[in-house]
Amino acid sequence: MFKCEEVELEEGSPCPQPDCSGHMEVAPSKNCSCHISPPCGSCVDAGYVCDTCKWESSDREEPEWEPPVIHRREKDSCRNQFTSTAVDNPFNSTPFTVCCRIAAISTDRCPNCGAQITHHDDGLAARRREVGPNNCLMCGKKRGNPAIAGNCHC
Repeated sequence: MFKCEEVELEEGSPCPQPDCSGHMEVAPSKNCSCHISPPCGSCVDAGYVCDTCKWESSDREEPEWEPPVIHRREKDSCRNQFTSTAVDNPFNSTPFTVCCRIAAISTDRCPNCGAQITHHDDGLAARRREVGPNNCLMCGKKRGNPAIAGNCHC
């Protein structure tokens, strides 16, 4: 059941709009993702629509995407400071500065605040050196036909 301005709506109930003789039906969902994980929020919160005047119980609008807020520092405030870079996860090779969380590729200073970068995290490069060239990053065995003994089965 869906409560709208003190009027309880459910499938088959009369339309709350004046001078309308229609009945409420379940509204079609927008951006349904039930194929991933049913029931999805879009279907659960679909609301109701009148079969005659097409009035909807929920005038829902898709929320606008807002970029994450990055707190900008004064350019000269960190000029004499030191920072390093880190990758988001071991499978990502894009280094982000620790100070401002901004991508810093092929530079020795933070693009935002100007702090000097003293160490770059290279993601999987350390694991590649550990297992050797052309070997599997998970098990360290040689890549190739898995039917041959000693080759990767991952």
